[in-house]
Amino acid sequence: MLSSAPTQCATAAALVTALLMAPAEAGVYRCTVDGVTRYSDQPCQAGDTPVDVPDANVVQPTASDALAEQHDRRVDAYRKARAAEDADWREQHDAATADAERIRNARVRGEAAVGMTEADLRGALGTPDKTRTRQSASGTRETWSYRNDDGSRTTVTLQDGIVSKVSRSSSRSR
Repeated sequence: MLSSAPTQCATAAALVTALLMAPAEAGVYRCTVDGVTRYSDQPCQAGDTPVDVPDANVVQPTASDALAEQHDRRVDAYRKARAAEDADWREQHDAATADAERIRNARVRGEAAVGMTEADLRGALGTPDKTRTRQSASGTRETWSYRNDDGSRTTVTLQDGIVSKVSRSSSRSR
């Protein structure tokens, strides 16, 4: 029985497809050529058998968190801590700036203010009319007293050269 050309083509195509769909087994072959060992995916000579290659070492994930998640948590914790530190610094800086501005404004107005230095106080109010100094374990405490133009008195307490209290008494009626 003679087969026609279309039938032969169909048979050849089916054979090629069957060969291509066969599972491909990759093997590793060891070849020694001129004393040099080489590895190849094809046999060096007919009849060579593939070398047994152990499975790749695969580390199974443990019950603990993945390394990336641990890293992300550390980074988040660092960012939160840094943000808190930055906020604290900003708060302290804003308070110090406001305090410095308050003292500067008092100097400009010629008034005493808590936090002024002895030099600031002398610059704002001048030389005191009376002074009293006490030494103690907590340091040097001075009380400076100024008579105001309206007859009232301003009393300033300095602790170790820094104004710690300012009080103003009304004028006495005579």
